[in-house]
Amino acid sequence: KTKLKVVHLATGLHGGAGNAAYRIHESLVSIGVDSNIVTISSPEEFGNDPRVFVLKRNKLQSAHSSSLTLLQSLIVQNSSSLTTSFSLNSISFEEEMYAADVIHLHNTYNLLNYKYIDRFSKSSKIVATLHDQRMFTGACHYSFDCRSFIDGECTNCPQVRIPYRSMVHKNLSKTKRALSSTKNLEIVSPSHWLMELSKQSTALSERNHFVIRNPASQTFINKAKEVRIHNKSIRIGFSATNLMNPFKGLAILFRAISLVSNSVWLENLELVLIGSGQPREIPDGLKVTIVHATNEYRMREALESVDLLVIPSVQDNFPNLISEALLSGCELITSDAGGLPELSVDFGYKTFPSGDSSKLAQLLLAYTPDSANREKRINAARKVFSPSSIAQAYKEVYEN
Repeated sequence: KTKLKVVHLATGLHGGAGNAAYRIHESLVSIGVDSNIVTISSPEEFGNDPRVFVLKRNKLQSAHSSSLTLLQSLIVQNSSSLTTSFSLNSISFEEEMYAADVIHLHNTYNLLNYKYIDRFSKSSKIVATLHDQRMFTGACHYSFDCRSFIDGECTNCPQVRIPYRSMVHKNLSKTKRALSSTKNLEIVSPSHWLMELSKQSTALSERNHFVIRNPASQTFINKAKEVRIHNKSIRIGFSATNLMNPFKGLAILFRAISLVSNSVWLENLELVLIGSGQPREIPDGLKVTIVHATNEYRMREALESVDLLVIPSVQDNFPNLISEALLSGCELITSDAGGLPELSVDFGYKTFPSGDSSKLAQLLLAYTPDSANREKRINAARKVFSPSSIAQAYKEVYEN
């Protein structure tokens, strides 16, 4: 029997969505699937993988792509929320590389324009993993409170300047036309929250949907270090690729720490910030360490060094950070935004209303390290985020 051949399309293999795409690919290879990735950019650590194909673009194509992104951020969007109503197409459909049983789409901005998606569906099944909302909106990656992609056809997008709103509406109409003529398209989401939004959207409501969590990488599945020996101090962690990204909520955590009027608690606290950027307005008297976790091993070390990880995002899907923290033995406090609270009951982590610093302050003050259940948390997380069982779940969707 010939091997199932899968080609993943992912704009870049950097950041949360890129890492998730690569880990899905890696887990499929481990169960014998012929899996390959086509991307525009890849970090060096994946560069040794002969199954990763980085498209060579000429200077004109690269300049076109960069200027399009810049124009959209400077002129079209009206805040720091990412909107991408235009996407270039960098794929040549004639290439033998795309002759596959399954074309698996991830984030494809400036790699694949959806108006060409049906060209794949003539000979391949198409599976799309949603890493954000972009596939079913006219431009935005997260819609926040807006529901126009469900009932308003994105005619009045609050995230773009008024002169460009008709463009968002037109883009959604084009996307819907392209998707409706695409046969064999199935949708996977790593969270129930994102799946429900997709099922309600006018663009994807007719499609089959599945929830499959993103797999953890082997670096995190491997045995964790012994629990760190406790003195009085508590180490709390916060992680974001860019510490200053307003949606990741560092300002909310700082505000919560400032609200705790217990000087002994503050003296015994150390905050470990994992990521890049120089935070402003650090609360007085707070000990802060910044760690640049440039690869998975460093990330693992950083997470193993903290007792508690706080994820105070104001908008999030179900980030890899949750599985990475649980597998490193951390305890968790998260906001209730997006898919963040979905495993809180199973893993016993606390959640607070998104943006509510005073509630977060109460949880921080009440926190005491629970190292007795650390091993139990790690073993439970190994089952939930097991690469091989997640790969099998994907294989079932492919072959279904």
